[in-house]
Amino acid sequence: EYLAGFIVSVVAVVVGGLFFIRSLNRMAMPEPVWFSWENCVLIISTLPVKLGVGLLYYFANRKIKSSAIKAIMLDVTTTSVVSFAVSSRVNYAVDAIFGIVVSVFIIVVAIKMVVDNVKAIVVGDGAQDERKAIASACEEHGATVKKVVLHDYGFGTKVGDVFISCDGEDLPVVLHDEVAEACGADVTFIR
Repeated sequence: EYLAGFIVSVVAVVVGGLFFIRSLNRMAMPEPVWFSWENCVLIISTLPVKLGVGLLYYFANRKIKSSAIKAIMLDVTTTSVVSFAVSSRVNYAVDAIFGIVVSVFIIVVAIKMVVDNVKAIVVGDGAQDERKAIASACEEHGATVKKVVLHDYGFGTKVGDVFISCDGEDLPVVLHDEVAEACGADVTFIR
């Protein structure tokens, strides 16, 4: 998961860089933009589809927290429509300015995602959601956490042991089930 997110974010940096260079080239040597309603309608008709796909990615990613899906969500269709419409009315390389702004945004976001993915590959994501679920479940049942050992294999695939002190023989099983339901981690509670 982390490696896929890294690859997609690196590709986004490269594409953003190429888009930036192309936009600078268009600013230096502007080419006329020919406006036609057919092109405008074609570009605008893709907006609902891309918006739907973007919302699908957004809501799916809230649950699975995939860095690869986060990287894929970068899209520039709306700015393309605005640039296309304005460029037909103005005798300046407005499309180049829009391209520079959009490419800088893409590069900045993609570089942040590269850094996040490299950090996740090297040290993991810290398993903060899993640690919160463990602490919450233990606190709710009056157990004291002595030590937490988690191994990170990507979102929803944390495996480990939690050493606790508690009363009740069946509490480790109850805590295991609650943590698994809360965050998907496979944690064994050891008394």
